[in-house]
Amino acid sequence: MNGTRSKLVGLGAVAAMIPAGIALAVGDGATITRFHSTASVGITSVQTSSCPGPNGPDAVTSIKGQGPVTSDDPRLVGTFHVDAVILVNAQGEGVSRDNWQITDSATGTLKASGTAYGVQHGSNPIKALSIGKLADGSRTMANAVVTLPAPGSQDPIKVEYGGSGSPLEDDAVAVGPACARLVFAP
Repeated sequence: MNGTRSKLVGLGAVAAMIPAGIALAVGDGATITRFHSTASVGITSVQTSSCPGPNGPDAVTSIKGQGPVTSDDPRLVGTFHVDAVILVNAQGEGVSRDNWQITDSATGTLKASGTAYGVQHGSNPIKALSIGKLADGSRTMANAVVTLPAPGSQDPIKVEYGGSGSPLEDDAVAVGPACARLVFAP
């Protein structure tokens, strides 16, 4: 029982340090580090439809696009690809799912992929939780803010992982491959 208690106390200490932005070294050399990434996504395809809702039809928008992504973690730099679906009711409440990928801009090699699930209140922005896997086996978990362009605009979608706000709201972390298996599903 003491071993379990020690592990829980240790986990609590680790969890308390993450929002402070501290990079943590785990016993086997794996790390948990904060990162910040931004993407500017040009829309290549938009399809719209509707889904029956109790107060009238809900709007369904499917979006595909790609554009550059920059990051302070070089594993997350390249071309960002989105394949998203957004469902919004007449009152502006909505949910979204985005299956995303990052490829090397020069070679097209897959560097990272994942899924983000978001909640939307009103027109913008969408707040999302993104979980991803990097080519080296590391995993990411990030709070994201997605800002959609105005209807009819040719402006890109802006996606930011991590950010300049409070650590709890704007956190993004990468977990090294040796310990990622302990927290993330395969």
